[in-house]
Amino acid sequence: MSGDTRDKQLKPVKRPMLSMLEYIGYVAIESLLRILPLKWAYLFTEGLVYFLVTFIPRVKSRMIANLHIAYGSDLAEKEMLELLDKSVKYHAWFIADMVLAPYLLKKARYSESVDASETIVAMREAGVYSDKGILLVSSHQGAPDIISLSLGQKGFPLAVVARPLDNPHIQRRVSQVRESYRRIQISKTGALRPAYRHLKDKGIVGIQIDQDAGPAGLFVPYFSKLASTHSGPGTLANLTDAQVLMVFCIRTKPRSFSFKLYTKPLSKVQLREIDESEDAILSITGIMTEEIEIMARRFPEQVMWAHRRWKTRPPQESAEIQVSGKLYSPRIEASQKRNRPTAGV
Repeated sequence: MSGDTRDKQLKPVKRPMLSMLEYIGYVAIESLLRILPLKWAYLFTEGLVYFLVTFIPRVKSRMIANLHIAYGSDLAEKEMLELLDKSVKYHAWFIADMVLAPYLLKKARYSESVDASETIVAMREAGVYSDKGILLVSSHQGAPDIISLSLGQKGFPLAVVARPLDNPHIQRRVSQVRESYRRIQISKTGALRPAYRHLKDKGIVGIQIDQDAGPAGLFVPYFSKLASTHSGPGTLANLTDAQVLMVFCIRTKPRSFSFKLYTKPLSKVQLREIDESEDAILSITGIMTEEIEIMARRFPEQVMWAHRRWKTRPPQESAEIQVSGKLYSPRIEASQKRNRPTAGV
């Protein structure tokens, strides 16, 4: 992406002095993490996150509340706290990877530690570049930033839909260190049109769908409770002939730069298996969210439980108990039984 295009996406500087101080702090932490041995860098971010969780009670309270919403009485209190502790560590490693991944992946030993073979095979089978566009739908689980970086490095550059950071100085630096991976960032605001064009040009678009979308979102079940969900991925899948791939970057070793990209193609037959009376975009969004839940139940410690996933409630709250039909598959219940969270790192 050209510098001019990138600068157009930067947010205006509202508090110049504060923004510059934040930028200096970010650069200082980034520099420290880069000179530390990798395991020490992970330990350092663990300390930072534990500090935040300890001294900002609402962060811990939010994580616990979300775990209670997701699992209810399925987990004993001791199991819940063990999962919370494990999740805090993965949150910390997530932050370290966001900062370090663009630098680490330039080294062969780290590049080879990301297994993207499943995703690359799925894209090739879908006719990437020659046949149709590819829509990669993911979530904030594991290390999602590595999906675009690793695939770009392997010759499959992505246009990623993401909200620009509030600090334009940090945003500019983050974008610059990712330029060698040929990653294009599409601002989340007004993303539909450029993402649509990119798919029509047989490109690859990456987008995450697991954050609260506010009152304008579509309400679909997530862990049996309705959650406001962005309609963009479902709209793009409905309007284009793009192959939809659910992709998740999961850490395979604790406190280590080692990942596997899990991939699940959504067939056109599956996406179109809806009644004429149903809203197609709502149904597609439900299918995508179902896949995210299945993976979340499989690796719950790597889910970003600090997100306010159930923040926005539907106009009629009582409707949330009516979780049935095609928007809630029995496969989720089967997955829940197979993938009960376990303690330990």
